[in-house]
Amino acid sequence: MQHHTANQLYIKMAHAEHTLRRFAHGGKSFWQQLIKVFSLFNALTELDSFGF
Repeated sequence: MQHHTANQLYIKMAHAEHTLRRFAHGGKSFWQQLIKVFSLFNALTELDSFGF
């Protein structure tokens, strides 16, 4: 690496510009998953109150 210029180095890192787009794109599925988890939790607590 000593003899390579900065533009010849292969750098592996996360890119901030892609992160925001992925979150916006996956935001809908995130909320759907959250609602599913909450619904399951709610159903389990209701079953527990009946003694199951």
